[in-house]
Amino acid sequence: MSKRRRESQGAPRRTPPKARGTLPLTLLSDPTPLIGRDRELEVLHQYLLGETVRLLTLTGPGGVGKTRLAVAAARCVESAFPDGVWFVDLVPLRDPTHIDAAIAQALQLGETTAHSSQERITAYLKHRRVLLVLDNFEHVLPAAPRVGELVATCPHLKVLVTSREPLNLRLEHVMVLAGLALPDLARPTPESVARAASSALFLERARLVQPDFAPTPADAQAIAELVHRLDGMPLAIQIAAASSRALSPAAMLERLQGPALLSMEETRDAPARHHTLRDTIEWSHALLTSSEEMLFRQLGIFAGGWALDAAEEIVQGWDPVVPLWRVLGALVEKSLVQTEGVNGADRRYRMLETIREYALERLGASGELDTARQRHAAYYLALAERAEPEVWGPEERAWLRRVEQERENFRAALRWATDRGDGETAMRLAGALAYFWWALGNLREGRRWLEQALALGPDIPSRFRARALEGVATLASSLGDHPAARGLLQHAVEFARALGDSAGTARALTRLGMVAAFEGDAREAQTLLERSLALWQEEHDLRWQAHTLFLLGGARILLDDLGRAEAALTASLDLSRTLGNRRMAAADMSELARVKLKRGDDAGAAVLAGSALNWAREQAPLRAWWFTVAAAALVSAHLGHLDHAVRLLAAGEAWSESTGDVLAFGSRVREEQEKITAQARDQMDGSEYRTAVTEGRTLSVDEVADLARAGLEPFAGTGPEGATTTGGAQPRAFLSSREQAILRLVAEGLLNKQIATSLGIGERTVKSHLTSAMRKLGVDTRAHAAVAAVQRGLL
Repeated sequence: MSKRRRESQGAPRRTPPKARGTLPLTLLSDPTPLIGRDRELEVLHQYLLGETVRLLTLTGPGGVGKTRLAVAAARCVESAFPDGVWFVDLVPLRDPTHIDAAIAQALQLGETTAHSSQERITAYLKHRRVLLVLDNFEHVLPAAPRVGELVATCPHLKVLVTSREPLNLRLEHVMVLAGLALPDLARPTPESVARAASSALFLERARLVQPDFAPTPADAQAIAELVHRLDGMPLAIQIAAASSRALSPAAMLERLQGPALLSMEETRDAPARHHTLRDTIEWSHALLTSSEEMLFRQLGIFAGGWALDAAEEIVQGWDPVVPLWRVLGALVEKSLVQTEGVNGADRRYRMLETIREYALERLGASGELDTARQRHAAYYLALAERAEPEVWGPEERAWLRRVEQERENFRAALRWATDRGDGETAMRLAGALAYFWWALGNLREGRRWLEQALALGPDIPSRFRARALEGVATLASSLGDHPAARGLLQHAVEFARALGDSAGTARALTRLGMVAAFEGDAREAQTLLERSLALWQEEHDLRWQAHTLFLLGGARILLDDLGRAEAALTASLDLSRTLGNRRMAAADMSELARVKLKRGDDAGAAVLAGSALNWAREQAPLRAWWFTVAAAALVSAHLGHLDHAVRLLAAGEAWSESTGDVLAFGSRVREEQEKITAQARDQMDGSEYRTAVTEGRTLSVDEVADLARAGLEPFAGTGPEGATTTGGAQPRAFLSSREQAILRLVAEGLLNKQIATSLGIGERTVKSHLTSAMRKLGVDTRAHAAVAAVQRGLL
């Protein structure tokens, strides 16, 4: 078959590989490593070498690193394209109709009078294996059909496009590039910061200007917060890190925000569109239509994201003929807005913080900023006041999640109200959020906002002041400041009585009873709670009846009035079930477990504690969850699982320290906790006890859940009918089902890490169960434990 005939049938013509200059020299010779993009590079590699993808568009916001990644991917697959990998920089192109000329120039096709650029490009690419990289396509989108035509008519051509929005072509595959992986903010260390891609990039760039930079633990915290603020965006991180010679990470965190951040300069040889973050965003902003620009600037008012209904409520001046969601979708396509969530009802939108700062600048310049902030605050005040009563029913978890999602918007609204001295808005909003701060563990923050609001509004109507006083007192008490809480609540009672507000009086009395119990005055607590319960019964408010009965049961436990305590807690549990409030029901069962323990019914206590854990699991890692963990720890100790109890109590103490909450693991279990600690120190050698405490303080929520259930076996999975009245600890040779499963795998020769993978639990959890099993069996190695368990018929 002739060469001409083979080409006519579509066989690719082989030509010598092109020189490396077909890719941009400045990028090819960049000596800095490509950090944190291994997974994305592998996906691009598979796409470019596969048979199904001919046109791939890499999208994402400006500064996310699309060009750098595309060039790296092109270099990886160069050998698979014998006719060359060609890079076309579209930034200088101003007229989309000139795209053929730009491609022809990049392909080094000489001009002729006989054929147009379009004809020469098609003829050249028709039978060649070529990868064409089209960089920065977003500003020449009308030329997209020409790219689709090339892909359709040149069967061996592949095209990799970088663009801030897709081309919307039939053959197009889209890959969205997000920011780099972020470090955990919970307990960042220099080591953990160095492992996360975003902070690793910061360190790498900081050492270019300060070679001896070695982050301290304080630096690690500041770097972690800074890269979170920058959403892991490589360009923003590089620009911030360039100031390391002049600023410490903490100083950057304080100063690099708003206009200061947007104006920070990149190196002199950076592309003009990336010279500053403002330049990068303005490149995208210039491509917006008038309606898109109006929506873009008004969306800057949202902090931490928003739902569609919030945007429809707050954005003003909108043309009703054009649906807002359609223009919002256009901003998503242009990578100026990000989406979160996959379901319609749960879908949220957000701006990267640097883009939001720019949008706020535009909003301020338009003269609309103050009006937008006022509408924003009004919307979130209404949302908070609507959410407050819902948290007592079956939808409590959904509302807690909704409030948690809107945390930054609530903060922004409170900040605006307090800054302008709007005491009523600040007091109403903070008062409505008080319960949520308590449930979500944001005690210190909530107390600060409430105290600021109360200081602003001495002339605010008393009903709002009474609610705010009650809220700040609840938070103060949870933080251990009982005297302050008592004084605040006494003022709340006075305000409520002056208004003739029976429900407000009852709320304050219930909280006063709680404070009295935590101060150790159980008898006064009982008196106050019985008075408030009578008021709630007159109000026919089942929610507060359940809560007051729960507190009353706890006070009677302190008085050792176990029969009446059980009656109050059982009544509260019945009401909680009627209301569908799983959190309250779990708390009731936890307290009933304490009653069972005091009566010597360890099995019954284990059943109740296990049920409480199951009911509260959806609340993890919220306050209600830790309440049930405390009960599980007490029961575990009574069942002879001291090592489990020590670890659970240590985990709870770590949580208490991080939130400031002294109640869930505080006065209500302090006496029992001291007994368990003394017993553990007596039965466990010193190093074993210290190891258990250290490991317990670092357990994840899932590991805590697994350990808590294991400590309640063999009763944790049974119903009430499985409870016995035998009391006392289990024989020390008893092995839990988890311990048995682990020892079987030990007998098979598996290491702890392999066992953890096999059972889907943490390696530290495996070690904890093995320690428990060895102690029960009286052996000192894992291998001996497996042998002893087999010999005793326990496996």
